[in-house]
Amino acid sequence: MYDDYSSVLNPDLSDNLRLLDLKTYWDVKRGPRTMPTRSDIDPLELRRHMGSLVLVDVLPGVTDFRMRLIGSRIVETLGRDSTGKLLSSLKAADANWWRFCDGLYRVIATRAVTARARGTLRMVGRDFRKFDSVLLPLDAGDGTVGMILAEQLFN
Repeated sequence: MYDDYSSVLNPDLSDNLRLLDLKTYWDVKRGPRTMPTRSDIDPLELRRHMGSLVLVDVLPGVTDFRMRLIGSRIVETLGRDSTGKLLSSLKAADANWWRFCDGLYRVIATRAVTARARGTLRMVGRDFRKFDSVLLPLDAGDGTVGMILAEQLFN
């Protein structure tokens, strides 16, 4: 369905040590819980990941998603900064990319699962570049997913 993009739930990250490092950090912070809260995550402990991190707010009722933070390496690579924008605002620019992200974010938000996404940068006209990312749910404090923490790497 999405020739340029693919995703896997509860992924094996052993082939990408950087993504595995973030997932291991997330596992330590969650302890015996399903997922950590946003307050469990300390940005100072994630310095080496900073430019490639994304924080996405899950809006009430999982009606949409807001890009709270887009790392500087991502902004530079994509040539745009979507910080503060709703995911739904991307629909007009690239409906296929929007459908992929919206569907994946909804699964993460409703099932509290981790995911890995891969694909090309076709959405910004750079089919020759690829991305690899891990997406990790963060607890809103009530057992529901309030945010998604992700790292996006490019090659």
